Amino acid sequence: MKKTTLILFAVVGIFATMFSACRKASPAHSTITYVNDAYTPMTVIINGYNQTIPAGGSATYTGDVSSEANGTATTSGTFGLTVSLTIADNYPDLSGDNVTYSLDIPAEYFYLKAVNTYTSPTSSIIVNLGLTSQTNEPVSVANDGNTYGIGYYYGFSNTVIKATYTDNTTLTISNLSIPNTLNASYTAQL
Repeated sequence: MKKTTLILFAVVGIFATMFSACRKASPAHSTITYVNDAYTPMTVIINGYNQTIPAGGSATYTGDVSSEANGTATTSGTFGLTVSLTIADNYPDLSGDNVTYSLDIPAEYFYLKAVNTYTSPTSSIIVNLGLTSQTNEPVSVANDGNTYGIGYYYGFSNTVIKATYTDNTTLTISNLSIPNTLNASYTAQL
């Protein structure tokens, strides 16, 4: 009886060892951190996983070592254009490693902010007046001297902004100093 029990334990032990050897080892993981350098929250989708990163914030994604991290990042203001970025990165080669990437708005865009110190609020703002990319936005900017974020627009050397106030007065701003840099902004003094 003791021999039979011993043989049974030996057979069970052999099968347990074989089963353990046949199991696939868990893949090693590394991380990518994305930093939102935009003026507005950015929705980032990497390999189907979605996170919204606040302006100036960051989010970390975990993946298999050396695997691809593909996706998109999109952002927009209250008005204006939606800016989309394509993401094609790779997770670091060593388990536990992290790499950090900045999510920047390309130089062909600028973020429009507005400060209204006139006697009336605005009823609309036209951006890129007279150009094919002209947009007429029903923007109400209070006349309280505070800075308000409007949205993203294409920035050109001949970009013109026209504000219309609730009293039907207009203000046209030309010769803007829009920097042709990543994450550019312009504050219109209305």
